[in-house]
Amino acid sequence: MSDKVELHSNERTLVDTNLFIAIGNPENTKFQRFRETVAESGVVLSVPERVREELSIHPIERRLTTALDEGWAEIVSAPPLTASEAVTATDRARRMIAEITGQDEHDVEKADTMFAGLAVQYLTLGDTRVTVLTDDGPATTAIKTAVRSVEVRGDVRVLTLAEVIGESDDDITLI
Repeated sequence: MSDKVELHSNERTLVDTNLFIAIGNPENTKFQRFRETVAESGVVLSVPERVREELSIHPIERRLTTALDEGWAEIVSAPPLTASEAVTATDRARRMIAEITGQDEHDVEKADTMFAGLAVQYLTLGDTRVTVLTDDGPATTAIKTAVRSVEVRGDVRVLTLAEVIGESDDDITLI
């Protein structure tokens, strides 16, 4: 197993749809390792409403429901339109993802761009560090760049599932 990056209960931790897809069902080893890692750290994952919407169209909603029922996840709302720095970060993330992927800006997943806005919102509200959990490479680049482009104090780190739970040779997830 590789070294794991620790999650900290004193920081906001946002989680993307792709992590709930990657961990598999509650019976899956990855799910159990993820649940254990989150529980040991004392973190309550912040799941944007948009992520809940994306998961609800898949037959995998049970993964999020389990996390909510067990208390290691909560649903959070998108930044309000009045949060100008957060909206700016979201817009910049959207443009960057479109540029990286060659998509039209209107076709970029809204959840991916929202993580930049949410990170800025929480930093603006007094958090000193926000962690985003995603396995999406373009989103990772866009989130980091968009947050640095606005005037906000604090740190944003973006981690992958493998960085959080470590990797194992038996890491195959069947949906």
